[in-house]
Amino acid sequence: MGKPKIPLKKVPADDCVVYVGRVHDKAGEIVVPGEPIQPHVGEWVELIPLQSVGQIMALSRCAALAAGAGESTTPKELLAMDGAFDDLCRGLAQRVVSWNWTDLMSEPLEQPYRRPDIIKALTSEEIMWLRQAVEGETPVERKNGSGPLPTTSSAGRARNRQR
Repeated sequence: MGKPKIPLKKVPADDCVVYVGRVHDKAGEIVVPGEPIQPHVGEWVELIPLQSVGQIMALSRCAALAAGAGESTTPKELLAMDGAFDDLCRGLAQRVVSWNWTDLMSEPLEQPYRRPDIIKALTSEEIMWLRQAVEGETPVERKNGSGPLPTTSSAGRARNRQR
């Protein structure tokens, strides 16, 4: 890996929460909340603080498809979701340069940069936390008042205006 041309952003991962025993119904609604666990207390991720247009589009497409998913999701829609998930993981793997994350057995995870397969192996909650981290919107960052990273997407501008 080369030397970054811009300063990377280091984000503490203490607020990343996964839920053990959470159960969803066919419509995706949570029917058993599960027990919240914070597997990355004391750990961090280091990010490239810029997004390409393709990464912005992948994040938006994945979020839109996930919001529309439900009990009546068609096979064609599932394929679209699978493609959007692949794009999301590829985008995250281009932005998450390094971390000191460990797995559920406290073993170090492989470095994620340019490794979408590493991102895909995470839990859904961890992936969503990473998505929020690259957008500058983790719960800790919101408490600190930093808000999201600037974006060029109209959805991002509209979200920023609503704050």
